[in-house]
Amino acid sequence: MWAKASFLIFVGGMFFIVGLAFAGPTSRFISASEPATLIVLRVDQDRRSRRTYYRPVFGLHGDAGAPAEYAGDIWSGGKLHETGDIVEGRYSPETGEMQSNELSRSSLVAGRTAQFVGLLLMLLPVLAPGWVRRMRWQRSSSAVRLFRP
Repeated sequence: MWAKASFLIFVGGMFFIVGLAFAGPTSRFISASEPATLIVLRVDQDRRSRRTYYRPVFGLHGDAGAPAEYAGDIWSGGKLHETGDIVEGRYSPETGEMQSNELSRSSLVAGRTAQFVGLLLMLLPVLAPGWVRRMRWQRSSSAVRLFRP
């Protein structure tokens, strides 16, 4: 029983930490930046393990000076924006960072979802110890799987 509970708490903690890694920087950026209208200058592509990932490169729309561009480090499995799109987003004059609202939202949703799953896994042994006690472990050739009888 204690081994199962400890395992669930550990895995839940890992999920929660990953969620913080996704949502934390985005939350801080949103609070420290100001609203702006952005233009998508180009969309970078990276092909990894038979899948293509996309990252929009933003510039400030209507900026009369030399167009500053920001690529960021958020890659997505689907194309969120096309080249030439004018989107609402946020801009930090101190760092030059730019993010569209849609990109921020997707990062926050991923982080908050991982945090929620982590909390559920950590609370499961406390809230439902009988269910955890009845869980059985099944070993397969690819992974350890949990199932309920």
